[in-house]
Amino acid sequence: MNRTTAFYSTVDDNEENGRAILVPSRRTTRRGVHKAERKRVTRLAKLHSKWPTPPKSVISYLNGRSRQGFTPYNCRHLQKSFSNRRVPLLWTEKELSLGEINKVFASHWISEDAVVMGTKCNKLIVLNTAKGWMDHIPMIGGLGPMEDRIFEDGSGIHAISLNPSQSYLATGGVNPNDLGIYSMPDFSPICVGEGCHRDWIFDIKWLDDEFVATGSRDGTIALWSIADAQRDTTSTSSTYKSIQPRCRKKFSEGGVLHEDDHMYHQKVRALEFNKHRRQLASIEVSSGCITFWDVCGFREILTKKLHHDRESVCMAFSETYNLYGVGSQSHVTLLDSRKARNVGTFQTKEICSGVRSLCYQGDILSVGTGMGKIKFIDVRMMSYLQNGKEDLSLNAGKGWLSRDEIYYHFFNDASYRNAIYTHCYDYSGTKLFAAGGPLPSGLTGNYAGLFQ
Repeated sequence: MNRTTAFYSTVDDNEENGRAILVPSRRTTRRGVHKAERKRVTRLAKLHSKWPTPPKSVISYLNGRSRQGFTPYNCRHLQKSFSNRRVPLLWTEKELSLGEINKVFASHWISEDAVVMGTKCNKLIVLNTAKGWMDHIPMIGGLGPMEDRIFEDGSGIHAISLNPSQSYLATGGVNPNDLGIYSMPDFSPICVGEGCHRDWIFDIKWLDDEFVATGSRDGTIALWSIADAQRDTTSTSSTYKSIQPRCRKKFSEGGVLHEDDHMYHQKVRALEFNKHRRQLASIEVSSGCITFWDVCGFREILTKKLHHDRESVCMAFSETYNLYGVGSQSHVTLLDSRKARNVGTFQTKEICSGVRSLCYQGDILSVGTGMGKIKFIDVRMMSYLQNGKEDLSLNAGKGWLSRDEIYYHFFNDASYRNAIYTHCYDYSGTKLFAAGGPLPSGLTGNYAGLFQ
């Protein structure tokens, strides 16, 4: 075995161990391999120099504080750095009953004990995790003429987003192609954004307290303003107004579609906003590309093909490290925010189920998979959190499954697991809410659990 062959076998071993990897092409020469590795190490070193330095231990922090005085930032950083790595080891699951609703696709904490959820059956529900009761929120319907409405059934609510001041909540409407905005905390309907998207809204992100962006399955991104509802005097409704987008953008046709894609346009699957660079990132699942947009002029800046592009359906962004996390069929990829360069790749060891949700909490990126597991990536150490000699993972419970005609006809003898379609940390970072349902689209069921 020559040196080049040995190098490739070592990379494959590292990939199986779940460490960060950068695999060169087979045409790379021995000199090119070492050059690519040097570039990767240099890039990581530059990123590490910009990242905040955690204290080595509690004792070193106390010694430094006695010499330099008390600094609240270092104290908070010490607490978060240690708790984010230790708390998941102590969590136990408390499974929550949701009745007979179908699959939870989106969730967001709104108070110490309450979580708002969006389901595939197009229901917006507030769940009290302490007492277990649920409150159904009325959905916002369209106000335009019936002949002008583009209605698509069967999608549900895929996104829930709160603005920075926590005063407005944006989600889908009665029509999954529409945008519904509520006033918080009483969920009073403010406006409905309609007549823009011709297919389901997959993700929603607030840019500030006024502007919100939506990404749709029809391959478009739209920018909306809550101020338009306050200035509108033409609506006849006494409860909420109808608004139109400030601008609407469609992707260029440069992406390469997969053979099994039945739609010939880009499907915008996930959005993330970088407020420091004033850039909006989007994932197009059809072409497997990530695109950056300048929100000031709402123009396309950069489009880059993802290395692991199959089923890229979720994304998360860390403001601390300026890193995007992208989940695909069997990998999690970390990309820097400037040029979308690959910083690290982690194999989930679940070949076909895919990564279904991602969430950053300080130094930790949590990964929800289609097999009902939640794993944790330490961004600074570039490795999975360990529980002894194995990767730490939390397992979802049984949940509820509807044994209807479809189940008995197609899935009677098959085993299933509840996919983690959404998970989110509470404001203290000590509790994790996870929810989802059975992975096959034909099955009806749900799962919700609180890890604390």
